[in-house]
Parts: sequence; C-alpha cells; structure tokens
Amino acid sequence: MEFFEVIDVERTADVKSSGNFASLMLARSSVDALSKAGFISPSPVQAAAIPIGLMGFGSSSSTSLK
Repeated sequence: MEFFEVIDVERTADVKSSGNFASLMLARSSVDALSKAGFISPSPVQAAAIPIGLMGFGSSSSTSLK
C-alpha cells in the first residue's frame, strides 16, 4: 500500500459559487459532514446537479431493483 502526502488546495475563484449546501435541501447530517470536510459552498455544477439527483432524475442506471 502506498501513502501519499495530503496537501491543502484552495478553491480558485472560477469554481466558487454564491450558494451553500444547506440551500440545496440536503440532509443536515450531509451538510455537517461536508462542512467538517472543508466544503463550504457547492461548485456551479454541483449546485445544478444535486437538486436533480435528489428528485430522482439524472440517474445513468436503467437497472431495476426487484
């Protein structure tokens, strides 16, 4: 098993958004976990995709679970 050095990376202005994860109607536990991991606001792609995913759209799987 190889271990790699963990480095802190600051988000650049081109991926910052004005919203926050709480405004995306995520579960409080998810928002807390994201905050603890250092994620304060979603990227524009996340802000657009998360609500669609929560509604059940956008799934690439066509498998039925029976």
